[in-house]
Amino acid sequence: MVPNEVSIPYPILSPSKTAQLRARLYQFTQKNDESLYDAWVRFKEKLRLCPHHGLEKWLIIHTFYNGLLYATKVYVDAATCGALMNKTYTTTYALISIPQKFMLMQLQVEL
Repeated sequence: MVPNEVSIPYPILSPSKTAQLRARLYQFTQKNDESLYDAWVRFKEKLRLCPHHGLEKWLIIHTFYNGLLYATKVYVDAATCGALMNKTYTTTYALISIPQKFMLMQLQVEL
């Protein structure tokens, strides 16, 4: 690399494209036949597509949690011994990110 050259870790997107991708993040919802883990993987893919989204860590978790189906939220809260949103960001991210912790949540929760 040339000494004065700046390395950009992600592609430069137009402001309108960035706004469009950020809107998709905010509109995230879990699909009816989707497990918690699959929803998390899909949500992380949306984050990856917009690496300069500007969302704070706590807002990322809240956006994901708010997009979950009601039955999944109840199941997650029960599995984490209380409301997930009352946990710290670090604890919440670790609980959702580690597939082994939520392998049981691959089961579909039916109302």
